[in-house]
Amino acid sequence: RLFMAPPEPTSFSLAQLRASAVSLIMWREPLNSALVFTVGLFCFFLNGILEYSSITLIAYAALIQIIARIVYTNARTALAEINILEKRAVLSAPDTFVTEEDLAQLVPAVTSAINGALRTAFGVLVGECDFFAGKVNVGVIKVAGVLYAISLLGRLFGTTGVFFLAFLAAFTGPKVYERKQREIDSGYTLLKSKVSDAAFVVERQLRGLLAKVKKS
Repeated sequence: RLFMAPPEPTSFSLAQLRASAVSLIMWREPLNSALVFTVGLFCFFLNGILEYSSITLIAYAALIQIIARIVYTNARTALAEINILEKRAVLSAPDTFVTEEDLAQLVPAVTSAINGALRTAFGVLVGECDFFAGKVNVGVIKVAGVLYAISLLGRLFGTTGVFFLAFLAAFTGPKVYERKQREIDSGYTLLKSKVSDAAFVVERQLRGLLAKVKKS
């Protein structure tokens, strides 16, 4: 009679998980987002400033969660036995976390993403940029630019610093974009136009240079 009968198993939807993640980074529930953001900042402080290893932090987090859950469960049961709190059913793990329908909905997007990644990787590995033939793969140039930017960030801030910047961007970027979408889209369009014009000029000059090289 210590506990009520356990509830019926329920399924856990990937759509719910995705919605929770979006709600978190968009600050739909400010208290939850602030809590996660604060915990993340504290973890980066421990890792980057106090030099705790990532494995140590993960182990501590799991250990604290287990201890807290045990203390909470037994304290609540004791208070329920003396009629201070209502008795509550024991939480049980759902039989189904991911359904076949959930995975089936992801197949087209995952397939497209894998093909795109492999196409880009193939282009990078085989060097799909033949300037002498006038064939320039823009995707390869973009990947090279991103890799160079990551290398600079890694050199300036280190691995922990890069992940910290990504963490800050995840919790601030989407909200800023939501509030300043018009200005950001306008600026991006202008920047993209200028970059395209500059790339066209560079490509034209390069073609002229290669043509002179061929003649000589």
